Amino acid sequence: MTIGMRRLAVMAVLLLLVAGIAGHAYGFFPRGGFNINQQLRYATWQFKEFDSNENGVIEQGEGLEFRIEGGRRGFTLDEIEQVKAGFKTWQDVPTAYAAFRFVGVIEDPIVPGTGSPDFLPTVFMQVSEVAENDGYSQLDDPSVIVTGMGGILPAVSLVLYTIDITAVPVGGNVVIVSAGTILDCDIVVDASLHRAGVIEGTTFGTLDLQATITQQVGYLLGLSPTPLNNLDPLNTITLPGASDGLPVEPVMIQMTGPDGIARMVGATPTMFPFYFMTQTASGDYVAGWRDLAPDDISGVSWLYPREDGLENFFSIQHEARTHVRRNTGIPPAPISGAHIVAWASIGDNDSGRRVPMFSTMTGLYQRYTDIQLSGMFNLMGLWKQMELPGQEGVLFEPSYVVTMGALNGLGYERQAPPNVSADIFDSIQGAFPLSYSTIVRPATEFSTNYPSEVFNEDGNVYGVDNYPAGTPLIWSFEKNAVVSADTNKTIPRMLPRNRPMFGDPDMVCPMNIIENPSGGTVPTDLGSLNNKLRDFRDNTLLNSALGTAVVELYYRAAPYVSYQLLRHDALLRAARGAVLLCLWIWQRIMMVLILGTLLTTVMYVMKKKNRMSPAGAAAALLALILCVAAVAGAGQVPVTTEKLVAGSTYIVSGRVLSAEGFQAQDGRIYTDVVFEVTDVAKGDVNRGSTLAFVVIGGRYGTLALAATGIPGFVEGEGAVLYLVDVPGYGLVPYGGLRSKIPIHIDPETEEEEVVVGEGEDDAATEGEEQSEEGETEGEEDEGENEEGEGEEGEVVDEDEGETEEGGSEKAARPVLLKSSRELASGRVPVRDYMRYLRAIANSRR
Repeated sequence: MTIGMRRLAVMAVLLLLVAGIAGHAYGFFPRGGFNINQQLRYATWQFKEFDSNENGVIEQGEGLEFRIEGGRRGFTLDEIEQVKAGFKTWQDVPTAYAAFRFVGVIEDPIVPGTGSPDFLPTVFMQVSEVAENDGYSQLDDPSVIVTGMGGILPAVSLVLYTIDITAVPVGGNVVIVSAGTILDCDIVVDASLHRAGVIEGTTFGTLDLQATITQQVGYLLGLSPTPLNNLDPLNTITLPGASDGLPVEPVMIQMTGPDGIARMVGATPTMFPFYFMTQTASGDYVAGWRDLAPDDISGVSWLYPREDGLENFFSIQHEARTHVRRNTGIPPAPISGAHIVAWASIGDNDSGRRVPMFSTMTGLYQRYTDIQLSGMFNLMGLWKQMELPGQEGVLFEPSYVVTMGALNGLGYERQAPPNVSADIFDSIQGAFPLSYSTIVRPATEFSTNYPSEVFNEDGNVYGVDNYPAGTPLIWSFEKNAVVSADTNKTIPRMLPRNRPMFGDPDMVCPMNIIENPSGGTVPTDLGSLNNKLRDFRDNTLLNSALGTAVVELYYRAAPYVSYQLLRHDALLRAARGAVLLCLWIWQRIMMVLILGTLLTTVMYVMKKKNRMSPAGAAAALLALILCVAAVAGAGQVPVTTEKLVAGSTYIVSGRVLSAEGFQAQDGRIYTDVVFEVTDVAKGDVNRGSTLAFVVIGGRYGTLALAATGIPGFVEGEGAVLYLVDVPGYGLVPYGGLRSKIPIHIDPETEEEEVVVGEGEDDAATEGEEQSEEGETEGEEDEGENEEGEGEEGEVVDEDEGETEEGGSEKAARPVLLKSSRELASGRVPVRDYMRYLRAIANSRR
């Protein structure tokens, strides 16, 4: 082989290796998605929107323009000041360049986005009810009302952004903007929840307008809901004139504001999706969305970072896997959708109380089709230093204990908020409006069948409640790395090679080691090959005796091969390169033959004419290959199941037949949904029939309109829906985040299931106890004769006519019975859940 041909071969191999490497992308819970080229893009405003004079520096008085609706159908003068304060809360973050500029009040008549997007962020007050003693306010025209708020959503943000490169007409000109660019955002506030005397239809009294605006501005900036919280599951506070309580958190963290005053704030982020209260040091209660927690500050600083503002942040990157499936020999699998939480010390020692301060989700930023990477996580934005409570100007270095738990809706204390599952927070690949990925991750991809763990360098501890037993991790300024506060070991020393932070190491399969030797960057094609090999193993080999024997023989030899690969870096690199080269040749065999023939012909002709050097031939091949490759959530008030049932017109389960986006005459994007009904818990509709309705928000061309708190729909998905019939409009989802409950398929039984929350769990426990004592009676459901009253899966309803001692009549109370396995996973069969809802509906007649 000539020197030129050797160079050609070396360059070709290098190109193959480089082409196979794809970079990771990290963040918090930002809105984003993978575009048609499978590139991860986040929805953010362009820098020039904040830099009004376009000098490259955001100075005093500059920022993103916004307007506020005034007049008799808008905000009062006092309310306008509260709206401004909500924007200022985010502008005051010193490590982010996000800034805002109030440009004036607009008055009626006003129709948001009439005809086409106006690209003018505006805050509207939706007046659908007026108090009896209000002699000033006027009702909005029904044509501009945002339906679906229903006294449950304090506000809705209508975020318009691009999902691909888009030509946008602006002032007679056409501007080309990249994917993930936020173009406009209108915030619509429900007046009935924020004005005294207009509380019909809600049980939570009057909410804090400034707090509501603060959370909605987070959505405007591109952040999505987070499950992280420090709420007390045993403590609630009831607002004046209300009947239902709101969850509460205490103030735990000291932060000094731009005015130089140190204040104590809570640890629950403003982007937590449910309205909550914060108890101050003086014992008063304020709306929890009013101030920003460290997680909020880190999130906006990551999306809009100041050049000199990120020195105090660091991250922890690692992996979560299951434990070895005993007696099978099959290695542990990556866990997708696990909630990873960093519990911070709030003083200068590790013996005091810890608070959950930062979190992320495994697999959030990895393409879900790369199964081997679905357990990877990056816990971003941890603070190296914090203010010491009670000491002005004194800093300390917090330590963090890291836990992993399932987002199965089982309760605040488990960092699994009730009634929500992992897919609710899938802001990168979830169903629209959560994300705008071209390939949506099904809700069934998230596992909940694994134990929660606390990371400990000497051996993990089970149970997220045992977080005090975890290894405290701290930032070492000396080593410029994260270390154990106990042993001063770095994470690579505590977790060498491919040992995950949670679960068992995957050292059994050599292909897994070749694909991902140390949690670093992985060639996409290797992940695709490994997925195909696993599918061949599970669905072909393991279905026959001979194939099972082959798998067993492979896994007997695999540990030794894996051990040798891990011991010898040169051998591992060679094996990885060989697999990549073979895979590349196999996938592009025809292209390789054509290019080889073409190259041979070109080199032969050039050699004859003596016009091309070997290096020139290599450059020609490189150009040819490059050319071929180029072608090649929302905030809402908590709501009980009983109130959802009472307020709904229809409660149905079934499947989405179609979901088509369109742009209406008002300029907004809507989605037409056709839903096939398989079961009915409430409402005059037949099984097997279809329901058609329209929801605000959706995708149209290269644009997307995300309406926070209004669920999105994808063709083919299963769900339980709460719908209300709005006069003059038709059916709309009722209940915000809870108006649509995704249906999951149990991988073992293939039975349809839904995630249930804390309230239903209490009912289930009570039902099991009553069943044991023989105090409840099984109620046959609409002609179904089930044997064994009070068995698992039944809905039990106390007899409405039964009389207790003393003559008082007992109220009907439907109880959902579940097995211990279902209680642990937070899931119950859909048929049982529909019976439970049907019993509630029947008891209210």
